[in-house]
Formats: sequence, C-alpha cells, structure tokens
Amino acid sequence: YCRWVRTWLVSMVDVDEAFWKLNEQPIFIAKLPDRAFDSPAERARVAALLDRYNRRTEITPDQDQGFAQIASERIARDPVRYYLTAPAHRAMTMWFTPRVETLAYSGDVWPPLELLEDDWRDFLVSSSLGGMNVILIGLAGLGLFAWRKQLAYADLLLAWILLRTAYLTTVETPEPRYVLECYPALFVLAALGVIAIGRR
Repeated sequence: YCRWVRTWLVSMVDVDEAFWKLNEQPIFIAKLPDRAFDSPAERARVAALLDRYNRRTEITPDQDQGFAQIASERIARDPVRYYLTAPAHRAMTMWFTPRVETLAYSGDVWPPLELLEDDWRDFLVSSSLGGMNVILIGLAGLGLFAWRKQLAYADLLLAWILLRTAYLTTVETPEPRYVLECYPALFVLAALGVIAIGRR
C-alpha cells in the first residue's frame, strides 16, 4: 500500500485522505485525486481493494499484495514519475507549504479566488505566511550565490539541506514540519542574502 501511495501522493490533503486513515478509518476512492489512477480499469481495481478494506478498516496481506501489484505496474509504466517527478513535488510541498500546523488557519492557497471568497482572512494569512517562506528561501539562495567563494562552509549547509530534503521525498507523508531542522542553515544563508542586498 505504501509503495502504491508513493506513486502519486504529493500533498498534505492526500496524506489526510489516503495515509493517516489506514487501519483506522474508511478510505473513499472519491476523495483520491485523479493522479492516483492511470486508467479507468486501474481505478476500478483500486476501488475493489478499498471496498474490501472499508468493511473492516484493516488492510490484509492479500489487499496489500493487490496494491503492491498496482504499484509495480505504475512504476514500470512511468519510472520517471516514481523516482523523480513525484519526489520533486513532495519536496516542493515540504518547502513551500505555509507552516500553520499550530495555528487556526488551513494553509490552503489554491484555488485562490474560491478560497478568498470562502474565508478571506484564512486565505490572506495562509498566503502571507507562504509568501514569507518563498522570500526566505529566495534570500537563502541569493546568500549562497553571493557568498559562495567567501563562505567556508556554504557547501556543508547546502549539503545538509539537500540531503535531508532528498531523504524526506522518499517518505509517504510530505509534511512541512519535516524540513524545520534545515531552517537554522536557511536563516544563516538568508542573512547573507540580506547582507548581499545591502552591499549592492
């Protein structure tokens, strides 16, 4: 099941619907995104497996094997998706999702017009926090570029960020909190970015 999930799961909404409910709550195929299926026939196979699972909300070895078979077929059909594009999308989710886990906001920013109409305060706070995150990462990139020759341990800071991110893209749940350990390095690089702007 986990391998099948890794062929398509890229966002926190997906985690809520397809991963955290496993062996505790029903998982409904209607809540899964279209990217979880390559064809109507595959969707029907997944639906049959989920129907059996939902009767007891406990995955059996037989059902798990069914998901493993679907995962193998999906990987064989599109290995680039499994090994490159899905992990890259999970990395983007971890780095660019607004960090609102302990706040009373959703963190949702898409689709913007619909969210703005539904709850403009939530949308503005979430998009502001997401924007600050983008600015921080941009400043860190600028700092790394501007000081790459003078900063003795820039490669070590960058390696820490890249290696941790690469490892975390192999995990089924791309939670933004997983990269928080990288933020001290990010703050150092962002400060160097601010200094570089000041010098200009």
